[in-house]
Amino acid sequence: TGTVDQLMVTLFEPMQVSPMAWYADLLFLGTPGVDVALVKAGGAVAFTLVFAVIGTIVGTRVAEIHWFSDPALAGTEPEPVEEGGASPGIERRMEGILGARTAALVTLSWRRAVRAPLKLLYAFFPVFAIAGLLADIVQSGEFPAYLPFMVLIFAAWAAGVIFTLNPLGDQGSALPSTLLSRVDGQTFVRAHLLAGLAVAIPIGTVLTAIIAVLSPVETETALTLVIATPVVMTLSAAFSVGVGMTFPRFEAINVTRSMKTVLPSRWAFVLFSAYLFVTAAAAGLVYESAVRDLAAAFVSWALPFGLGVSANTLYLLAAALLVVAVILPVVSYRHAVRRFDGYTMA
Repeated sequence: TGTVDQLMVTLFEPMQVSPMAWYADLLFLGTPGVDVALVKAGGAVAFTLVFAVIGTIVGTRVAEIHWFSDPALAGTEPEPVEEGGASPGIERRMEGILGARTAALVTLSWRRAVRAPLKLLYAFFPVFAIAGLLADIVQSGEFPAYLPFMVLIFAAWAAGVIFTLNPLGDQGSALPSTLLSRVDGQTFVRAHLLAGLAVAIPIGTVLTAIIAVLSPVETETALTLVIATPVVMTLSAAFSVGVGMTFPRFEAINVTRSMKTVLPSRWAFVLFSAYLFVTAAAAGLVYESAVRDLAAAFVSWALPFGLGVSANTLYLLAAALLVVAVILPVVSYRHAVRRFDGYTMA
């Protein structure tokens, strides 16, 4: 919001008189040319002693409560603990529509996401890239006309990475059991697509609709974006599942110093991102004539030997790329099914 400096000015005086500021007087005690308040320096020592005593008493009490809250008795079998995450009632309701195996795989994917939410952080990478843009929007109070298109691309990114960019690696130690079960490739792939799209499509469509209404785009354009959002998200997820099945990652990597999680492989990220970028660029060239003219001028300037390209040529090339972009998810989906059915562990 651009108010960090104002916030610091507001908090400066209360922080200056707090016990935490007394340590500055203690630190500079005896330093020539620095005015130090002996009372505050002594108060820092007293505050440390009081805080240490209170912290020890309270911390010990809290530790005792948590230590004995889940007792472990030697020689006894642990009672079965109901798995958290998606409610069993949701799974039972889905069984009548999707079947028992698909419903079980969908709810299992949701449970894993609840237990390890750090896996979903990479779905928000594009948001981190536009942090400066968001600050400008907050400060100006206006939404740029291109923002709904960016939201559509971000929604497609999220739909393609949350559950389908590493479906084999997300199985973890349960992968052998999954491969040896009666689950076939079509059920496995379809379940992961449903797990992601059931969450991503409502959120992405509503978000695109809100941004399109608030931004200065024409009503026809806004309606087209809203209708296209679930279609684009479905194609994105269908393409990513084939890439994720082809380049799985099973080993965990450090997310923080003390936490590890399994993330999609680098190749899966690169190929999926390239697919989205090329598809978005082709769509922009087909949809907007001004983009074609600008792109034609840039390409003609960059080509050597005085070569050039017209806007009409770019339009035809972009249209052909869009056709390929629509066909690739179908091919990727079928490849993912075959990949699961033929997958073997070394």
